[in-house]
Amino acid sequence: MFKYITATLFVNLILLIIVLLCLGCPDSKTTSEPKSPISSDKNSDTLSSDIEAINVPKKTSIPYDLSKPTQKHKLKHRLDEISGLDSWKEQQIVCVQDEKGIIYVYDLTTERITQEIAFGKPGDYEGIEVVDNDIWVLRSDGHLYEIKALGTEEQEKIKHKTFLKTANDVEGLCYDQSNKRLLLACKGSPGKGKHLKGKKAVYAFDLNTQTLQETPFATIALKNLQQMLQTEQINQTYEQVSQYLKINNHIFNPSGIAIHPFTKEIYLISTAGKTLVVLSPAGNGVIHTEKLDPDVLKQPEGITFLDNGDLLISNEGRGGRANILRFTYESTEQQAL
Repeated sequence: MFKYITATLFVNLILLIIVLLCLGCPDSKTTSEPKSPISSDKNSDTLSSDIEAINVPKKTSIPYDLSKPTQKHKLKHRLDEISGLDSWKEQQIVCVQDEKGIIYVYDLTTERITQEIAFGKPGDYEGIEVVDNDIWVLRSDGHLYEIKALGTEEQEKIKHKTFLKTANDVEGLCYDQSNKRLLLACKGSPGKGKHLKGKKAVYAFDLNTQTLQETPFATIALKNLQQMLQTEQINQTYEQVSQYLKINNHIFNPSGIAIHPFTKEIYLISTAGKTLVVLSPAGNGVIHTEKLDPDVLKQPEGITFLDNGDLLISNEGRGGRANILRFTYESTEQQAL
């Protein structure tokens, strides 16, 4: 009997010691120093846009119903490979396709190509943007072509080389008028460095110095993108979202970029995964994502806005006719009706 009592006391004593030790240990969840989101490793070069990507205010919707275009422009076969577009003059847009060095002028009213203006040799041209009176064209290897006096006898082409290469597969181009720069979205590699692994990058080309900034203007961390979708369930349940947005380098590859004329938010479109991602005007975080209906947007490659806020998205032919879809801008007041 004595041995049994002694053993019991010994076990209780051990348990008491364990409890006291646990009470004496600081709770790592409440008292430990919070880990800095920026690594102390000097070579990590973490970007603020990644850190804040899931902390910026989010939006549950955008002012467009992307399942219901208000107008559909069927294009001629010579634009089957349409890759970029931008608004130009009243009711006219300029387009490029990814095989020929030709700028096409398309009239939205007559639904016809009114001009075809050669500017260079055949090449993989992916983006086009109007900057004041000039036209800028982007080639997928990161080269930019500045075209002055388009379509006149004085037409002039100036080539600007950047440090981006074919591996970056640069497909998106837009004009940031507020900051006098062009934004270039990489469909392929985001650049060199471990800190860019698992991300997509947008670079800025300064129009005053005519140089491309070495550090990306914005990056999209695919991991953060998944976390945002999982926690906020924007428009879809996580199960639905996971069907089209998987975390790998083949599901969100931006092919087009544009800045909204009113909100200054940055829209990026991806054929892979049929995804639209909206960044804050500062480029420091994803504020909205939206799944695109593949029956409506079969192969979205280009994106731009008209002055009234209407959204234009171009689709390559992919075995059929290429087209440009128009989505009417719905103001806050209109959305409330």
